[in-house]
Formats: sequence, C-alpha cells, structure tokens
Amino acid sequence: MHLARLMKQDHDAHFQQTNTAGVTVNRWPTTSMFCSSAASNETSLLDHKFACALGIVALENRPDSATARRSPRWRPALSAAR
Repeated sequence: MHLARLMKQDHDAHFQQTNTAGVTVNRWPTTSMFCSSAASNETSLLDHKFACALGIVALENRPDSATARRSPRWRPALSAAR
C-alpha cells in the first residue's frame, strides 16, 4: 500500500473534529511528525504549518547546532547544558 493511502485511512479513523465539550479542535492524535534538525527557521515554519494543516499535534522541530550557536534565543539552553 502507498504511504498516502495508509495515512488517509488512519486520518479518517482517528481524526477528532471536536472535543468532549463540543469545542472544535481539528486534531489527528494518532500520528506525529519529526522534522529536519538541519533546516533553516523558514523551513521549520513551513513544516509546522504543514503539520498543523493536517491536524498533527505531536510535532518535533529543533534548530541545528549552527543555528543554535548564532541565535541568542538558544544560547541559555546550550550554556546550561555544558
């Protein structure tokens, strides 16, 4: 079977449009997505938008080590780990 067909079957079987309170949530809790860690921030944003459009809630997207060294946002986490 093609991967797309398997994804479609799982999506149709497990996609949640609303939660128990009746609030629209549009999520697909039975799958996840691990994105490239060597990609740019722009690519990470596109990965995130793509996953959200599918309803995927489990998404892992990390910056590569070169991006982490350049970005002041990630410096505290790196210095604390040393």
